[in-house]
Amino acid sequence: MEDRKVDILNKDGKITTLFYMLGFLLAGVLIWGAIGWGIDNWLGHNNYFLIGGVVLGIGSSLYLAWLRFGRK
Repeated sequence: MEDRKVDILNKDGKITTLFYMLGFLLAGVLIWGAIGWGIDNWLGHNNYFLIGGVVLGIGSSLYLAWLRFGRK
């Protein structure tokens, strides 16, 4: 059996689609979660907006990933 080396770079030197999608997902959760956390601290709530921000971040980043990579 032939050993295959897993490389994170394509032959062109571009980052693969998987890492782009991971970046979308992490960025969406972190940005919207931080916005929700800021609103919670500003209004004095108990993490209601943080949870909403994380859910919004997951949904929006999945949608953006689908727009970027899923459509043909």
